[in-house]
Amino acid sequence: GLGGTLLTLASLRRRPPVSRQRNVSIDYLGATLLIATTTTLVLIFDRRTHEIIGASMKTALALFLISCFVALIVHESKTKSPFVNLSLFGIRRFSFSVVSLLIIAMCYSLIGFLMPFYLQDILGLSPTAVGLLFMGPSILTVAFAPLSGYMSDRFGPRTPATLGAAIMVASLSVGGLLRTDSHWLLPALLIILSAITNGLFNPANSTAMIGMMPREHRGFASSMNHVTFGVGNVVGVALGSFVMAIAFEDYTGLAGASPTTDNPTGFVGALNMTFLAATVLSIAAVAASAARGNGQR
Repeated sequence: GLGGTLLTLASLRRRPPVSRQRNVSIDYLGATLLIATTTTLVLIFDRRTHEIIGASMKTALALFLISCFVALIVHESKTKSPFVNLSLFGIRRFSFSVVSLLIIAMCYSLIGFLMPFYLQDILGLSPTAVGLLFMGPSILTVAFAPLSGYMSDRFGPRTPATLGAAIMVASLSVGGLLRTDSHWLLPALLIILSAITNGLFNPANSTAMIGMMPREHRGFASSMNHVTFGVGNVVGVALGSFVMAIAFEDYTGLAGASPTTDNPTGFVGALNMTFLAATVLSIAAVAASAARGNGQR
């Protein structure tokens, strides 16, 4: 951390002087509305929140979400320096890239959230073995990222991004085949395929979002790349928990029961349904990625 700070300061000292521009106001209200909208969306899918606030407050929470979202759209469309520049979403390549990234991030976080429970509590793998399995994706991501860059330069970002999204569909489909006595290689295949998706999709999608933007909008495009990924991670965990709870209730017939590995058959059945639902969702990411085009609009 200290080394990174020193290098950053050194690079700042070497930068050429920049002409002063007019002061631009910061859209604090827009940022607050975005945070409120995202937080409320997560709370709606959180079962523990429902237990705390009671059934009577669910409607109020939903109305608050709608109010925050509408207020965000109205405010951002009128302010001079919007936190979320809505006009840029009229560019097909940018907006479709955001949609596909949001879905892929949700699916990727879903895998990272649920698979450790399955590997350790259902298959009985040791924490060390689980940790080693999740180290592999980092290596694969580093290995496939240069390939994604090469394909983006040669064919445009749509090709590697769409290929990566399609591999995510295959990865999640494997999740529908998991059983209580599956060999560990089957979930390992799921994790490996998702890592390949990460290596192929993310660099190409970032290129599609940022590279085609005019210079004055590249900062916003870069921030939306990170915001979308972060929101996708949060919503993916919340939505995964929500679907798991519903599927576990449906599979076991126990109303109000929370997913638990103490019931391996019920847990794996709910896991299968959750991954199959995510598979359908990821097909939308493939469609959005393919429809974005390689042009500017």
